[in-house]
Amino acid sequence: DWLWEQGTDFRFTMVCWGGSSQIDRGAPYIGKRRWEVTDFKAEDERWNQHKRELSEHRPFYDFRFEWVGSDSAVRDVSISGIPIHDRDGVFAGYRGIGRDLTAQIKSERELYETRERALNAEALLQDAIDSIDQGIAVYDRDDRLVTCNEGYHRLFPGDRALRAPGARYDDLLRAAMAKEAFPEAIGRENEWLTEMLRRFHDADGVAEQPLANNAW
Repeated sequence: DWLWEQGTDFRFTMVCWGGSSQIDRGAPYIGKRRWEVTDFKAEDERWNQHKRELSEHRPFYDFRFEWVGSDSAVRDVSISGIPIHDRDGVFAGYRGIGRDLTAQIKSERELYETRERALNAEALLQDAIDSIDQGIAVYDRDDRLVTCNEGYHRLFPGDRALRAPGARYDDLLRAAMAKEAFPEAIGRENEWLTEMLRRFHDADGVAEQPLANNAW
């Protein structure tokens, strides 16, 4: 962070740089107002609100804007300040700190863009899966459902909410057995479940299962 002070006319009277900020420290900020060394636009309501706070001598916290250096380099900064008064209680200006947020904001933007790309890829995958009539499901290494399509929902009777992302494969089988959806499992539930899980982990070709509705 760096320290700064302003007089009653809101012009910088002191700027004491610190930390690893890359802001152009050699620029002549003393004697200038904050909006004279920034991206200030008169129609920007953020700046108008900031100016009202200053005119009313109120403290402010984490006001963010783009700081333009003498070399035209633009940095994202945050400032906080409190009004100062003389011994008679008369307003004497402001004192506060500044912080360079450029690297932080860049990282946040990159993270947001990465998440957007991941969401788009996920949506494309889901669209591809949904376009297939046959039952398709994707499970993770812990046997938990990642996604599935309508065809997969039709393979299992009952509440489709059970097939929400995160559902375990063996729990889906147990729920189906409870509804007697698989005739082969009746009377030999544990043995059947073990065989189904073996097939799930070590698929060795086509596996056929009769369903209670006489489908396969």
